[in-house]
Amino acid sequence: TFSGLGAYSDYKHLQIRMVARSTYPNSFDKVTFDIRLNGVSTNSYSQHGLFGTGSSVVSENGVGYSAMSGGNIPTNFATANTFGASVIDILDFSSSTKNTTIRSFNGYYAQSTRRVGLFSGFLNDTSAVTSITFTEGSTVYGFTAGSRFSLIGVK
Repeated sequence: TFSGLGAYSDYKHLQIRMVARSTYPNSFDKVTFDIRLNGVSTNSYSQHGLFGTGSSVVSENGVGYSAMSGGNIPTNFATANTFGASVIDILDFSSSTKNTTIRSFNGYYAQSTRRVGLFSGFLNDTSAVTSITFTEGSTVYGFTAGSRFSLIGVK
């Protein structure tokens, strides 16, 4: 969780650069990672996704989610020492007059699966963003050692 984001008031947007892997131990080679703003976990998020594997392309969209998907990351079942990478933009995070929009560019390699994706969405709430929380899809497990999340302010 990144909190106390009011200290970034000199910035228009925030960017998070991450590399991560889930501790999920079962036979899935990937899980989604979720993004929540201000601790909101009600069905207030809408999202779109477009991702490809090199041989196929898939799109998705929906409303009424309890978090926004930022993409996929490998699990402990996947090829050893592989991590998913993402660049996530939180646009106009300090505005209190419009819904906060998020976009994510994500890629990962797990077993024989390679995927790159573009995701976007918003929180249906006009409050300024004061915290950003990341969880891996099952929310029971966490991120492995070596996962990194870097917060950058963008003017």
